[in-house]
Parts: sequence; C-alpha cells; structure tokens
Amino acid sequence: MPQRQELLKLEDVFRLVLKKLSYTWKKNVDSDISRTQFLILDRLFSEGPQKVSDLAEALHITCGAVTGNCDKLIKSGLSTRTRDEQDRRVVFMEITSQGQKIMEEVKKQRNRIIECLFKDFTEEDRENLTRLFSHMLTNLEEIDSKE
Repeated sequence: MPQRQELLKLEDVFRLVLKKLSYTWKKNVDSDISRTQFLILDRLFSEGPQKVSDLAEALHITCGAVTGNCDKLIKSGLSTRTRDEQDRRVVFMEITSQGQKIMEEVKKQRNRIIECLFKDFTEEDRENLTRLFSHMLTNLEEIDSKE
C-alpha cells in the first residue's frame, strides 16, 4: 500500500479508536460527568485547588472550555469556586466531598475500561504504544509552534 494510503488508513483507525473510546466511556461510566469533567475533577482530586488557567494548561484545553465544564461541576455539587485570601481577584476551583466520592467510583470504572482495552497487550506493546503516542505529541507540538 502506498505511504499516503497507509497514513490515511492510520488516521481513520485512530479516529475510530477515539470515537469508540468516547462511546465506551459514556456507556460504561455510571456518572453524568463527561470525560473532560472527569479530567478536571481528577486534577483537583490529585493536585488540590487549581486556577482555571492552570487547569486549561495542564489539560491542553481552552480556559473557556474549563470554565463551562466547571460551571456544570459546580451546579452538580462536585466542585466549588473559592477566592484567594491574599488576592481576591484570583479564583480557585476545588473538589467537594461529593466530587471526591464520585471520583473514587468513576476511577474504578475507568480502570476497568483501561484494563479491558489493553488486556491482550504485552508490556512491550504498551511501551511501544506509549513511545509512539509521545512521538506523535511531539510532532503535533512542533506543528503548533510554527503557527
């Protein structure tokens, strides 16, 4: 198969994996939180209170996307906004105790999905996949830096 066709096939398979992963998440995670909301809560759970800008940078999404998802998390009682005591202009997102309980359950469900996804992969397969995805990220960052 010529290189261009191989690349197009690879792109198509990669897109299908992402789409199926999203579908599997929605179908198997017993929670109303989206994958992005999970990533925000996971960061708050593991790192503690965070500014919206720090969350956006860590998750590689826009501040607007973080704000919109945080609004939904707040409405659901899973996170709160708190102001910095020294500088009232600075706002931190923080996970609530209800959010922590949800995270513990969702993490169990996520781990089951991940284990099933990679169950037939050898350690070498997983290492190679990690290396290849890391290389792809480096290439994407290079493209982004040129714009």
